[in-house]
Amino acid sequence: MEYQPAFTKVPLPDLAGEAQYRLSFFRPLEPLLKSIQAIGQTTPILCRQTKNGLELFSGFQRRDALRKLRKKTALALVFDAKEMSEARAFRIAFFENACTRGLNPAEQAKAAQRLKELGVGDLEIARSFFSEAGLGVGVNTIGLLRNLFELDREWKQYLTEKDLSLKHLAWFLRLPREDQATLKFLLKLRPTASQLRQVLEMIEEVQKRDQIQLERILKAIAAPKLEPVLAKLRELRYPQFVKLSSRHRKLLRELKIPAEAKLEPADFFEGPEYRLQISLDRGKDALKIFEQLLQAAAGPDWQKLFELDED
Repeated sequence: MEYQPAFTKVPLPDLAGEAQYRLSFFRPLEPLLKSIQAIGQTTPILCRQTKNGLELFSGFQRRDALRKLRKKTALALVFDAKEMSEARAFRIAFFENACTRGLNPAEQAKAAQRLKELGVGDLEIARSFFSEAGLGVGVNTIGLLRNLFELDREWKQYLTEKDLSLKHLAWFLRLPREDQATLKFLLKLRPTASQLRQVLEMIEEVQKRDQIQLERILKAIAAPKLEPVLAKLRELRYPQFVKLSSRHRKLLRELKIPAEAKLEPADFFEGPEYRLQISLDRGKDALKIFEQLLQAAAGPDWQKLFELDED
């Protein structure tokens, strides 16, 4: 006869399992609180009955919400540990979370680490878990996820909230712990995802190119605000940055580029390619702005933008 778990109420204070099974990090609790307040608990939590007591293996957000509402018990499906191994319980928790709401970077990192502890190899983690759940994490990324898991909580929360690609974080995630700690000043500057990626990419390139210690680079770019840090990094990365920036601004004035148009080098003056951004609202004459741009592009000074080696 197929085993049937017990459907019962369990005492919330007695539940263990946080370290082994929890897969919810940096998620707002408010929507679930409102739902439970309005209609009560509709989905049971999942538990294992072990010789050491009850282990919660799926439903940590539900448990947290119930606790916040001062509930003492929760509806639960309780499996006997003989029928529900730790590895099987984690697999159920993984797919219940991944397939219902997805996994953010911190949650993916916890899953990769926990599966390794359970003896699952990287190839199987990628194919039998992440791929089956449609998360698009390849075998080459599993190691980076474990590195993310090892970060301190503040870094993990920031990188998860910004949802940065592991590809763009690879250099940072492979740094020694002490070097990651020295970069923590960036969190106080609150860069956007693209700004943080830009900072990390430039530091990585300068360090590899000049073969100097990270500490020396950070000393050279030290500043209390983000923009000066970015400016100093650009000067390190692109030695001609100041000269070329001045030349670029002078050319734009001569070309009479309209104030609503922003023309910037795509790669910090490394190549003759530009990004054009135009800001419009109801009060702007779009046709006039485009006509001014076309006049500038037809003039003799336009070509100078693409002659970056000119004195």
